[in-house]
Amino acid sequence: MLKKKPVKKAKQTKSKVPSTKKLVKELDKVFGDYIVNRDNCTCITCGKKIVNDRKKIQCGHYISRKHYATRWDERNCSGQCIGCNVFGNGRPDDYAIKIIEKYGMGVLKELNRLKYSNFKLSTAWLLDKIAFYKNK
Repeated sequence: MLKKKPVKKAKQTKSKVPSTKKLVKELDKVFGDYIVNRDNCTCITCGKKIVNDRKKIQCGHYISRKHYATRWDERNCSGQCIGCNVFGNGRPDDYAIKIIEKYGMGVLKELNRLKYSNFKLSTAWLLDKIAFYKNK
């Protein structure tokens, strides 16, 4: 008796949704590029303008990036040179003064409050923000 070969089922094509980790990384990149361009490649804390070297200017955060509630808040982020952001640990006191000058004390207090709020990431929210900052 001959053995029948199993019939292969046609593979269903699913639209592959990237992982949350990959989406966060992509949003960080497009958001960071937007912030650096918005601030004309100028460091918020020392005022240095970085020309032709994107590796030396970063998207600096007043409230740490580990707090998702403020990670992509434009008021919390500014262009910052690598000297201030990395080697100067973000220079938070100088950064706070610049936020107050730019937005007022109310925004500084709000950012400090928001870092303790619950913030749930969703794939839809991340995809929406990525599209938004790619088009901005």
